[in-house]
Amino acid sequence: MNMNIEMNYGGDSATVNKLKASGIKMPMLMQMEIAMSSDIKTDAYNAKKEIPFTLNLQVPQPKMTMNGNALPIPGSATTQVITGKYNTDDKLEVESLSGKTMTDSAKTAIMKSIEAIQGNVEFPKTPMKVGDTFTQDIPMKMPIPGFTDNLTIKTTYKLVSIENGKANFDMNFLMNSGEAKSAFNMKGTGTGQFVYDIANNYAVNMHENIDMSYTTSMPQQNMSMKGSMKMLMSQQTTFSSN
Repeated sequence: MNMNIEMNYGGDSATVNKLKASGIKMPMLMQMEIAMSSDIKTDAYNAKKEIPFTLNLQVPQPKMTMNGNALPIPGSATTQVITGKYNTDDKLEVESLSGKTMTDSAKTAIMKSIEAIQGNVEFPKTPMKVGDTFTQDIPMKMPIPGFTDNLTIKTTYKLVSIENGKANFDMNFLMNSGEAKSAFNMKGTGTGQFVYDIANNYAVNMHENIDMSYTTSMPQQNMSMKGSMKMLMSQQTTFSSN
């Protein structure tokens, strides 16, 4: 995932001038690059008809710059080994992280991360034909003080072709914080492509381009911040069998 973020302050001129005098260049331009890779190996059904799995997750050190200068990010590159199972309802259950038993809250956090990696899509219950569309709403909690509502991402998928065992979709995104009186408001649009492997029942390719704008108020400083964000996200999956 590559992100380009522009941030600009507004409001009380004395405070803004003080920020500029301290050396802060506006607008502030931030660039970020985040990569992640995972390898999931499934085992044979167990006695309960569940499918055990082992997931190796590698997260390199993210890269970030501010106005062209490298910006250190807390933490470091990590490698984790996650074990779990798919139950009889095809639901993912995490059991341990690098050999350690986890609390329920930790398991939930890991499950959400894995679900994000897998790019879950809720397809219609009835068969689709070329030209058909369906829409999926995905709420996303924003960990930002003063922003209490979810960012809702409405994604519309359109089946454009079926070739060589792959279903090819176009995607359109519409994002809105849905809370006009919130201290933080965000909205945006985007497009993308999505390739589904019919034989393996899995998404093998997804590319997304998203443009967002945001505003946030800082009443204690008598200031506000507004800006824009461009994101490019790419995800690929390959299969192999023993």
